[in-house]
Amino acid sequence: MMASEAEILRGFDLCDGHSDVDRAVLMLLWGYPVRRLPELLALPIGARDSLLLALCERTFGDRVSGSALCPVCQQRSTFFLRASDLRLPPQQQELPLVLRHGDWELHYRLPTSYALRGAAACPDVESAADSIFRYCLLSARHKETPVSCTDLPIDICQRIGQALALADPQSEVLLSLRCAHCGHNWQSLFDIARFLWTELSHKAQRVFDEVHTLASKYGWSEQEILHMSPVRRRQYLQRCGHE
Repeated sequence: MMASEAEILRGFDLCDGHSDVDRAVLMLLWGYPVRRLPELLALPIGARDSLLLALCERTFGDRVSGSALCPVCQQRSTFFLRASDLRLPPQQQELPLVLRHGDWELHYRLPTSYALRGAAACPDVESAADSIFRYCLLSARHKETPVSCTDLPIDICQRIGQALALADPQSEVLLSLRCAHCGHNWQSLFDIARFLWTELSHKAQRVFDEVHTLASKYGWSEQEILHMSPVRRRQYLQRCGHE
């Protein structure tokens, strides 16, 4: 069942004014009230995004529409897809994750919203990436000798990055797009947290506009207007000149 307008407004109230990282988790707290905030913050990003996709489907339906700017001709093309098709099967893995390469053994974990919070506080992209790397790497040993993360060779760092991506594919969903104007094919990252917030915000703003129009004209309360059937409300809005 899709969310009611009152539920949409409660979600907007809870999430508005927060950072991107916190807002993603707060949307989950709104959609899954039995879950606790520390538990949601500790979810790997892929698990978080899988829940957000399910929440998007439950709130607005399975069909997702959006648009993307072509990197060649700079024209915007519309795309349509199903939220359920973007959700991957959950990964069953023993923790901590282990990477063995030659004489190296590294223990690591997947990034979470806690890691993204720390990265968001960094002054630049390089330090943010380093913050996430430090969060994910639990230990490193070379020939049984502990090695600090600052002393790791570049190729080992790259292998950890590749291992993180393979271990959590849901965290980076790439859409294969084709420009409707010039025919160029490219891939674009689909950010479900940003998409869901945009949909939630747009829907909330529409409800605010309708409530404002009817309350100003007739003096009805927000609760009275939200309880009105869509057909009846539309009739009153038309008489107010509201499209």
